[in-house]
Amino acid sequence: MKALDWKGISLCVVIATLIWFFNALNKTYTTRIRFPVIFKTKQNNVVPVNDPPNSLEVEVTGQGWSLFRKNFGIGVEPVIIDLINVLRVKNFPTKAFLPIFSIQFKDIKINQIIPDTIKLDYNNVISKEIYLDLPISQVDLKEDYRITSPIQIAPNRVTFTGASSLVEALGDTIFLSIKAEDGISKNYNDYVAIQYPVHKHLKPKVEKVRVSFQVSLFVQHNQLIPIELLNFPADSSATIDERSVILEYWLRKEKENRVRTDTIKAIVDFRARNKKDSTITPMLWIPQDLTNTKVTPSKVKIHYGKYTKNRNNRRDRSR
Repeated sequence: MKALDWKGISLCVVIATLIWFFNALNKTYTTRIRFPVIFKTKQNNVVPVNDPPNSLEVEVTGQGWSLFRKNFGIGVEPVIIDLINVLRVKNFPTKAFLPIFSIQFKDIKINQIIPDTIKLDYNNVISKEIYLDLPISQVDLKEDYRITSPIQIAPNRVTFTGASSLVEALGDTIFLSIKAEDGISKNYNDYVAIQYPVHKHLKPKVEKVRVSFQVSLFVQHNQLIPIELLNFPADSSATIDERSVILEYWLRKEKENRVRTDTIKAIVDFRARNKKDSTITPMLWIPQDLTNTKVTPSKVKIHYGKYTKNRNNRRDRSR
C-alpha cells in the first residue's frame, strides 16, 4: 500500500480554497462596515463640548472585492462632513450624510447609516473672569496653628476661555485648597494650582497663583476669674452661689508675656437677669488677643432670700 502524498493533498486543498475564495469575492453582498469620519463646521468660535464620533457604521451593498478592501481600510480616506447650525441643532439625522458617502465610495451602494440619529453638542467660545478664594478650612495647618493674617492671592481673578457651558459651570468663584502632609507651621508663600474640570476646550489664563499668609502657634489657657456683682439689691435679698467663673481661651504663643490677663473681668449684672428662669449670663471684659473664649458656667442662678418671699406674700394677701 502506497503512502499518502500529504504535500500534494495540502497543495490541492490550498488551491481549492483560493478558487472558492476568489469566486466568493466576485459575488454581491450586503454587510456593515465602519468608516472613519471627520465632522467640521465653518462657524467661527464654535467648539464641541463632547468630541463627535470619529467613525460611523454603514450598511453597504457591493462586490466582495470592494467590500473586502473597505473593511480593511485599504484606500479608504475619512469622510469629511460639514455641519451647519450646530448651535441650534443638537440631533442630526444620519440619512443627510448618505450623499456624502455615496460620492466618496462610488463602487459600493450606501444603504443606511447606523444609528439613524447622532447627538452633537457644540457651544460658542466665551471668556469669563472668575474670582479665586481660599477658605481657612481648606488649609492643612499643623495642630494648634492658625492663620493670623489676611490671605493674599495674586492674581485673585483668572480669565477662563472655552465652551460656554463649561465656562458657565465654573460659577463666579473657584475655591483653592492647600494640602500638607505634616501640616503648615510657618508663614506660607508659594504657588497653588487652580482646581477645575480638565477639558481640552476649557483653559485658564494661568494655571497657578501665588498664595501667602502668616501662621502662629496658639496655646490654650484656663483662668479663674472672680465675679463682680453689679446692681444687686443692697439687702442681699438676691444672691448667687458662684464667686468665680472659669475662662478658657487661646492665645498666640509669642504674646503670652505681652497680654495682661489680670485685666480680665467677669461682671454679673442683676439688671440683665432673665426673669423667666432667674439666671444671668456673665459679661466678660477680655483683651482682644484672646480667641475661642468659653466661660464655665455660662449662666449663674439667682437665689432670692426670705425678705423677698415675705414681701411677695404680703402683696398676695393685699390683693
